[in-house]
Amino acid sequence: MPENKKQKLIFALITILITVPSFVVYCLSIENGGILNIDPINIAILIPIEFVLAYLSEVFLMDPLVCRIALKAVNPKNIHKY
Repeated sequence: MPENKKQKLIFALITILITVPSFVVYCLSIENGGILNIDPINIAILIPIEFVLAYLSEVFLMDPLVCRIALKAVNPKNIHKY
């Protein structure tokens, strides 16, 4: 798992590079009745838009929120490393 800010940014980038195209193709195939009915122009338009939105929301919104929720559930001072 990432330990510093640069690693977190690269991890988010890699994760989004994998998930955004697959989710776009999946959602468009459901919407259009199959993967063979997808217009490639729609994919080319939607992937960059969703990539930017997903990256910005991951870096600025979700990462701090998830850290706060995790720290409420677990106190790092009470965890013993072996």
